[in-house]
Amino acid sequence: MKIFWIMPLLILVLFSCKKDSNDELEKQEREFVPTDVLVKTAAGYSIDKVFDFINSFDHEVENIECGYYNSSLSPDSLQYVLDYLNAKPYTNDGNMWYVSGYLHYQTN
Repeated sequence: MKIFWIMPLLILVLFSCKKDSNDELEKQEREFVPTDVLVKTAAGYSIDKVFDFINSFDHEVENIECGYYNSSLSPDSLQYVLDYLNAKPYTNDGNMWYVSGYLHYQTN
């Protein structure tokens, strides 16, 4: 009779354990403090508007992550844009992270 109760209990314990997915582990690794500010911009805002917005608060920005910008400038202006963005302290630490860019094959 004990085996009758132990087996379902053992099966229940084994199948109730769940390994965290990579997404859940990544979320757990992110730690934010009260001074962290996350901002998402809508498509259509120029880079100048984004930087003007950031600079209007007159406080230090540590870094900007996951920014994607499309430009209507000619392909030969790519280096100018990269130099402009990398001159900002919050887009380039001079060591590990910096702005990079590419020309899309369909719009080149």
